[in-house]
Amino acid sequence: MRGHASRLAGLFLSGCTGTTSPSAIPGSAGQVASPPAAAPLTLAVATVCNVASCSGEQARIVVWRDDQNQPKILEHRGSFECSHPPTGWYNLSGEALLVQPERPVTDPEDAAALQAERDAITGALQKAETLSCPQ
Repeated sequence: MRGHASRLAGLFLSGCTGTTSPSAIPGSAGQVASPPAAAPLTLAVATVCNVASCSGEQARIVVWRDDQNQPKILEHRGSFECSHPPTGWYNLSGEALLVQPERPVTDPEDAAALQAERDAITGALQKAETLSCPQ
């Protein structure tokens, strides 16, 4: 146990070198730890925010997740800096699956048709967190 604690202390101390390059992990035969990769969800959100219309500081992304808690669809709610921002549903690659313009809906059949389009995209997915577009 004592040897394990001293290796941890060495790890913490090796991270305090003041350099920006990765440092070798003690006891790892000189292997260098690589920096963590950017999270796929973060990249997907940035991509959607870049391709969606009416994206701005007030735009929001709703993450739709499957039953395994994996993100599957991003719903982009446009910024109100536009007069009538559309809502779009995108896959994690930034491909638009459905875009619905903001417009008055008074006919119940029209409302049902719009909801059916949304349901066809989201299926059994669940709304999860709401994120902001990165600035």
